[in-house]
Order: sequence, then structure tokens, then C-alpha cells
Amino acid sequence: MDEYRRIAIYYTPQPGAFANFAASVLGWDNHHGRPVSQPIIAGLDLPEITRVPRKYGFHATLKAPFRLRENTNLDTVIAAVDALATRLSSVALPNLHLVQIGQFIAFAPGDSGPSDLAGDVVRALEPFRARLSEAEIARRNPEALTKRQRMLLRHFGYPYVFDEFRFHMTITGPVDQPADVLALLRKLPWPAAPDRLDALSVMGEDADGMFRLIRRVSL
Repeated sequence: MDEYRRIAIYYTPQPGAFANFAASVLGWDNHHGRPVSQPIIAGLDLPEITRVPRKYGFHATLKAPFRLRENTNLDTVIAAVDALATRLSSVALPNLHLVQIGQFIAFAPGDSGPSDLAGDVVRALEPFRARLSEAEIARRNPEALTKRQRMLLRHFGYPYVFDEFRFHMTITGPVDQPADVLALLRKLPWPAAPDRLDALSVMGEDADGMFRLIRRVSL
């Protein structure tokens, strides 16, 4: 698979004030493939609470990371994403704001988000995905999933697709007091968030385990 362990299709905001600030909070700029300094926030161990999502950078998952199946390659995936982007239109992300989702903090829109678009991406790229091994399925902790989610995991490599999908852009990993963390993160000087999902980002996981942008394709 060229130099990448896995490929993913994400939404990543165009580089600019919002994307750059979010990258600094996470400590990883996935557009430029480099670490960035994190701000110091009184009352938060920011390096620790962002440790889990840091490797991915600031993004929303559309097609979760996957290994390429035999007899395909990265160029084929990129060509498929280019073709898909000509058929899809940008979609609104109204009121993208920080929220608590379970034990972690993320940006989410004011409605259900672009679930139809995400479903189109999952279906279009599925022919390129290698099937999960039993060990990979076990690492997803299937006992904690619903029956529907377990089925989606086996058939599409990820449990949160289609009707289980929720658009979100993760800022922290699981935290002990998410409401308190949310309140502190909301006090940061966040620039204006984008109001449309306007591109598909092909991402690659390098040998160091960090995800970086390969190609961003406008819709």
C-alpha cells in the first residue's frame, strides 16, 4: 500500500484560522504532517486528554481507516475519490460547536449532519477495503456494541456508519469530568468554524502511526 499502513477518507477543514487552532489544541497538523505546540490551559492536562485523537489530527470520519485489499493501490483510491467528488455536492454544517459526546469532547453541528454524504462515501470506497481480521474485530470490543453495530463492523469495517453515523470532529479522548473539560475548552478563542462540508480528504497512516493528508478534493 505504498508507504501507508492504512487509508481513510475524512472531512478536514481548509487550512486557515479554525483548522490551525484546532491542530494546535490537538498537537498535530495533519495537513502538513507535523507536530505543533499546544496552548497551556489552566486546569487541563491538554497533552494527556488529546493523546488518543492526536494521531488522526482534526477531522470528521467519513470512511474509517482501512487496509487496502489485494490488487488495488493508493492511486486507484484517489481516482475513485476524484470521481466521487464530481457527483457529490457540498452540504451545510450548521452551528458547528463544541459538545460532549459520552466521555469525550468534539465539534458537532446543530443537526444530524451529512449522514447521506457519509453513506455515499462508505459505499463508494468499500470495494477497496480489505476485510477485517478477527483480531481487528476483537480490538473494536464488539461486546460493547449493539447487534446492529456489530453487523456494520463486520460488513463495512466500522460500526458507526449509515443510521449509526454521527458527524463529529474529535478534540479529546475520554476524560473523567467531560462537562468541566467542555466548559474550559469553550473558553478558548476559537475562530469561526466552517459552515459547509466542502471537500473529501484522503488520509494516510504513516509507519509512525500518524495520519496526514494525501489529497483534499473539493466537492
